[in-house]
Amino acid sequence: MKHVVVGIISKKAKSGAGRGAYAVAAARASVEKFLLIKSKKDFGRFTGYWYPPGGHLENGEDEKTALVREMKEELDVLVRPTRKIAETPGDVGDQTTHWWLCEISSGRVRMNDSEIADHGWFTKSDMEKMLIWPATRRCFEEFV
Repeated sequence: MKHVVVGIISKKAKSGAGRGAYAVAAARASVEKFLLIKSKKDFGRFTGYWYPPGGHLENGEDEKTALVREMKEELDVLVRPTRKIAETPGDVGDQTTHWWLCEISSGRVRMNDSEIADHGWFTKSDMEKMLIWPATRRCFEEFV
């Protein structure tokens, strides 16, 4: 059985819609956005789909250590895994996915161009219109 760790990283962003007094209130309001990536790897029918960053656990590695390593390798940030929220079957056979909430403790997101095709910050509403891995969609619907 393969084990994958995934880090769900969010940030608050100002919504900024509207005019007049409504615009002032809307500018103060914030929406939660989540960091998603697209891999350069060929995943067959899931190639080009978005998902939270993460990767496979190496032999003898615990989940938190793997998250910190993967985030540094893929996005050049240090993260602090704060809470495991789920453990689900993966979309790929013989795989278990461990879902963690994470906070960026230092660094700015800079994707590793050799592994990552694209990255961005998206609301749950944005995700409804995107190609998202099925396990990611289920996790956000049930646990986030």
